[in-house]
Amino acid sequence: MKARRGAYTIYQLGYHFVWIPRYRRRVLVGAVAERLDELIRAVCVARYWEIAALSVQPDHMYLSVSCPRRTRPRR
Repeated sequence: MKARRGAYTIYQLGYHFVWIPRYRRRVLVGAVAERLDELIRAVCVARYWEIAALSVQPDHMYLSVSCPRRTRPRR
């Protein structure tokens, strides 16, 4: 990830997310995994996030993104 520029700032803000289904059930397979990948990429484009890494495994999803400084993670 490279540094981004604001009006008066230079910053590099990255978040690392790991999402695990309950009891690590293997539900992220086939069409579900493809749809999850599409949705995550669409949200990242809409919010101006750069995807550094995205991996959808059968029992977890890993995402590393670089965000503008006005963005913060929420539940």
